[in-house]
Amino acid sequence: MRTKFYMLMVALLMMACVPVVDASSYYTNELGVEFTEKQYNYVTDLFYDGYQKDMPQEEFDHILNSNLFEQPIVAKEIQPIQSYKVNNTKGDTVFQNGRTTKIAKSCNSTECLVTLTATWSITPTVNSYDVIGFRPTSATITAIGTGKVTGNGYSVTYPASAAQQSGTGFGHSVLLGGVTNMKATTYMYCTPSGTVYGSYQHAMSNISLANSKKYTIGAGGYGYVFNFYGAAVGKYDNAVGVYFSL
Repeated sequence: MRTKFYMLMVALLMMACVPVVDASSYYTNELGVEFTEKQYNYVTDLFYDGYQKDMPQEEFDHILNSNLFEQPIVAKEIQPIQSYKVNNTKGDTVFQNGRTTKIAKSCNSTECLVTLTATWSITPTVNSYDVIGFRPTSATITAIGTGKVTGNGYSVTYPASAAQQSGTGFGHSVLLGGVTNMKATTYMYCTPSGTVYGSYQHAMSNISLANSKKYTIGAGGYGYVFNFYGAAVGKYDNAVGVYFSL
């Protein structure tokens, strides 16, 4: 009897020494932000797999506190077209080279989180300041997000304060890194009404940061977002935009 008692005590002590693992913790990023598997997959679907790596706590908490992790995601993509020209409804020539552009949204009853991501399948010859941004109609932007470019061994994040606002929308100028697997992305929060247009424009020749910001936001612009002027005219590829109703 005494032997069984000692064996039970030893077993209990061994169990006490085993560290307790939080079953809800699936991934912890380099900033210490913890994701459940559901949260990790949500960010992948909304942005891309790897965006979690340096997502700050503040950005994570906004999604969490808005209960958006529990909301569905709707996405739409424009697929890459290699060396091919198409005409849009305005008769302009559009070049869509080597990338997929995705717009995605997740909404609760009071706000939507809308993301725009361009994923390169090639390494572009020109690596200068591209422009990425939104033009909402009948919706109000409540928060502008960061702009970001990532790739193999390359990552640059532009704060929300770096965005250029014009009319009802905004754009980020983002410097490509000349590396493989590049992605450019931005996001915003807005009221859940109206239509959102997203546009990613690639610079076809080198352009300075200052000149890349020579645009206004309007329906007649490239991708129905960017109206370039001055030194920016003719610098961008006039890629088709993406849009959906909120």
